[in-house]
Amino acid sequence: MPKKIEDWFVFSLTTSAAMGSICFTHMLEEGAMLKIHVDKPRRVRLFRNGHNQAMRIPREYELPGDEAMMRREGRQLIIEPIQTEPLRTLLSAWVPLDEGMPEIQDYPPEETVL
Repeated sequence: MPKKIEDWFVFSLTTSAAMGSICFTHMLEEGAMLKIHVDKPRRVRLFRNGHNQAMRIPREYELPGDEAMMRREGRQLIIEPIQTEPLRTLLSAWVPLDEGMPEIQDYPPEETVL
């Protein structure tokens, strides 16, 4: 593994202006290759939406779905899509219970005076 950033440049560095990314490539042992794609930082404008601070997310950074998780790591703000599974998938993964439902005594309804 490379020890410092200069070691990445020994093998290959490619940029894609159309994609706005940089690809670092490093040759590992036995001919294996390690590639890391890094998006170029992009400046965005912040604005106020009521009492909240907001920003428009550029199209190339759009997240799937309509919800995301946000957290702060030091000075960085990390926004990640929420990975959801259909309810059917979740229910099919559950193991059925070996026990039956307990008996519930059925009381008559209480009389209500209006």
